[in-house]
Amino acid sequence: MSGGTTLLLGAGSRAGWTAVILLALAALCLLALAAVTAGFNLSRRSPAKLPALWLACAACLGAAGYCAYEASLRFTRVGRIDVDAAGAWTLRAQTGRIVGRLAPGTGRALVLWAEARTYKTSPYGDDLHGLVRGRDGREHRLRPSVAFDLLARLGYGNFWLDHRHMGDAEEARARAARARLVYAGPTRGKALALPLHSFDARGLAAARAFLAARARAPL
Repeated sequence: MSGGTTLLLGAGSRAGWTAVILLALAALCLLALAAVTAGFNLSRRSPAKLPALWLACAACLGAAGYCAYEASLRFTRVGRIDVDAAGAWTLRAQTGRIVGRLAPGTGRALVLWAEARTYKTSPYGDDLHGLVRGRDGREHRLRPSVAFDLLARLGYGNFWLDHRHMGDAEEARARAARARLVYAGPTRGKALALPLHSFDARGLAAARAFLAARARAPL
């Protein structure tokens, strides 16, 4: 590669840390509310053991667990990929934590798909999902994003990930870039799966040939 690049999936580290802090505060508040609810129901001053209070306590604990899980994703899912001039990848979580490194000669596979975002039953757009799988089988999940130009920005060539609910603005960007379209399926089971390849000249040539065989003409 002639120079390095950085691919940001969604918001940056400041937004990631803000989300972690807010989710942690929400989890603490919910745990406190669960403790108060349980204490009230166990108190001798309570006139009756109310089943609804136990349900409320359980709901608070479940919501606190969900907040903790969402916060943990900011430390584990890949939110940024740094590619240096030699072709080495550094995978970082949204908070900036390094979750993986891949040398140029290390094999990696990309699995990419586009899941519909829905409001009730009406899809109004897609999010790009994916993972990077190393030669050792370890998988690094990508944060959902709208980076459908991911392949081009990582250096695989002028390819754009086609998907079912591509909006007019995105079509205009893909048309302006004269990018060839490669379809990313709607589920992981139907995903675009690049075979294991290195990120040197030989590996990139094989990956580009794989994409070219599946691409259609620009818009």
